Amino acid sequence: MSLVIGCCCFNTQADISNDSELANSAQWLALLHIHKGEPQIIDSDFLLSSNDSGFSPRHSLRATRDLFLQQRKAICRFPARYLWMQKQGLIAGDAAEESCPDYAEFLRSVPIDEVSVIFASEQLASPSSMMGHSMLALTGENGSGQNIDHGVSFFTPLDSGNPASLIYETMIVGKRGILSVHPLQQALSRYRFDEQRNVWRYPLVLNDYQRELIQAHLWELKQVDIPYYFQSHNCATVTLDILRIAVDIDQERSDWISPIDLVNEVDRWGIIRERQLFPSERWQVRMLGDFINKDDKKDVVAWVEGDSAAAPMGLMPQLLARHLISYRRQEGLLGVDDYRALTAEMTSWPTTEVILTDYRDPLKNAPDSYIDFGWEQDNTSDWITLDWTPSSHDLSSDNRNYFGESALQLSALGVRYRPTDMALQLNSWELYRVRALNPYHSLTGGWSGYLDIAFEREATDSINSRFGLTLAGGGGLTAQLGRDAGVYALLGMKLRTMTDDVTPYVVPELGAWLYEIGNMKSWLSYKIDQPIHGERIDRVAFDHSIKLGRRGQLNFSIEKVKVRQDTVTNSSAALRYYF
Repeated sequence: MSLVIGCCCFNTQADISNDSELANSAQWLALLHIHKGEPQIIDSDFLLSSNDSGFSPRHSLRATRDLFLQQRKAICRFPARYLWMQKQGLIAGDAAEESCPDYAEFLRSVPIDEVSVIFASEQLASPSSMMGHSMLALTGENGSGQNIDHGVSFFTPLDSGNPASLIYETMIVGKRGILSVHPLQQALSRYRFDEQRNVWRYPLVLNDYQRELIQAHLWELKQVDIPYYFQSHNCATVTLDILRIAVDIDQERSDWISPIDLVNEVDRWGIIRERQLFPSERWQVRMLGDFINKDDKKDVVAWVEGDSAAAPMGLMPQLLARHLISYRRQEGLLGVDDYRALTAEMTSWPTTEVILTDYRDPLKNAPDSYIDFGWEQDNTSDWITLDWTPSSHDLSSDNRNYFGESALQLSALGVRYRPTDMALQLNSWELYRVRALNPYHSLTGGWSGYLDIAFEREATDSINSRFGLTLAGGGGLTAQLGRDAGVYALLGMKLRTMTDDVTPYVVPELGAWLYEIGNMKSWLSYKIDQPIHGERIDRVAFDHSIKLGRRGQLNFSIEKVKVRQDTVTNSSAALRYYF
């Protein structure tokens, strides 16, 4: 783009005839970040509606036109709108020129010859990363002739250690968002080396005008206040809205967008040129370790720990050794001198590369939102059930493309209806429920854990159940028995709060899962709720799911709960739709 922007004059006839149609076009709505008729960025300096007319896309279009006519410098403030209006024939340049030095410097320092979507895998131990992270990568030649990469991320500082406060701020009242343009390598290094997360990069097929429009709009966004809501205006939502400016998609996006939803949406547009995987060292060590026999693995470990006589032989063991010493160095488990000595010994080894692009591809996962419609039977009644999980997945889902078996549920709501007396009950409201069954690995270790904050209904005897607040958390170990099976053992604490009672529990749990032929999956678990004072509650549950394509699933479950001398049996069946 030219570093000097021509002064505008308007084609009045085009404006009169196309004003209403253009104001409601997908690209103009995207430039204003309008979703379902409502602006997502409410900064009045960004929307530009006159005070007497109120906000509407049409009023904003006219206000932008008037601003350009009255103040030539406004073109430097809204270059993306200027480019779009030019493209629509609403603006024509004349001999006069307006210099924009700050914007010109931005163009030189943040070149954009290629745009990519970046997806960093989930990190369930971190509230800000438990669903992964998405951002844009911009690549190009700067004013000095150097090829450089920038990342564009939208986030909010998580400055509260209180989970309840964090949920309230990020989901109810909102927080101030930050749109950051930063060196890409810094972010990739943090994800891959500091946090040991996999990173996928998806270069996009965009023309010069589309890339120019994105670049100009980033300049516009850097100067406004953008609100952050975890469920509705997060890193994925804002990134997708930026891309929609360039890719003219006349279709409303979903309300809930997760990082992997963003990648799936862009994939549906058909603009992904290729898929690039940049795996973490921990992930590569785990993967390679699973394909090497025990004797070769022992030799690799012995060599890394100083036994030069156990130097690994063969391409795969040597590749494992390369990644293992790199992983241990990144984790501080291997000193600089030892690392250099081992690296020197590897100079005579042949260079080996394993193509991992399609291995555990996140695009193979189901979408991150689902609704369940089904039936439930307890000891006394039959119920019709409806469960809505707007952003996450659970243990019944196909999790084989994740790092381990995991569950994440945010603001999941469950209700049930009894037709016999038309009783309607709130069955559960899961504010925050996360479970990470990370398999322990002989080369990298690994702990499992969970944290629950939920209002839910629990049986108190063979007839009655009570609704209350549950706070629970714990940890333990998981063992992977091949790719399709595993077992786990957890020990946790639970605080059960009701209107007239607060009861603490110690909660040991054992469980196992198995992926079966026919896209089926089964879970078996045994859990004891042992109160500090009182009788324990035993729970045995079996869950079975059948995957129906990418968006459907059948779930069946049966749970036996022993409360005092009574046994409560709960059975359920549900049809799930992912969206």
